[in-house]
Amino acid sequence: MTNREAYERDYEELEQYRKIGSLEYFEKLKLADKLFMRIWREWKMSKENAPKEMAAVEYLKAKARMTCRCIINCSECGLSTINNHRGVNCKFLEDLHPEEAVAIIQKWAEEHPVKTRQSEFLKMFPDAKIERGVVDLCPKYTDHTFKVPEKCSVIGCNNCRKEYWLSEVE
Repeated sequence: MTNREAYERDYEELEQYRKIGSLEYFEKLKLADKLFMRIWREWKMSKENAPKEMAAVEYLKAKARMTCRCIINCSECGLSTINNHRGVNCKFLEDLHPEEAVAIIQKWAEEHPVKTRQSEFLKMFPDAKIERGVVDLCPKYTDHTFKVPEKCSVIGCNNCRKEYWLSEVE
């Protein structure tokens, strides 16, 4: 018997006691409340442990990265007719089987994380100082092509560094 079935059975029994107005009603009420709380906690845990779905914007960005905006050969693309195990082209796959399309893109994105200047820099200098989630080093000291913004003092160092270090690289 599942927790839900046990709860429903106890609830029916509880209703009978309530109609009679006995003292056992209050004891049963406590038990039913405990059972309900256990079911609720199990449900909440299952939701928290469920795989996270990819947001639409994340999906579109990852798809653009995976397909190089559809300039790669279709045989290399996970969404293609050859690779999607449905025998439909990528557009039909997204329309008819969106969960599968998202799963394909999500798996690819997990296997191919976005490379940023910061991620590449930290591979070479793993002990570099990080401040507010960004390398604490002005780009003008590491990149001779970096142009210091005209309103440098208005933008603020952290925003400038964030824009530079967290930008995507090939």
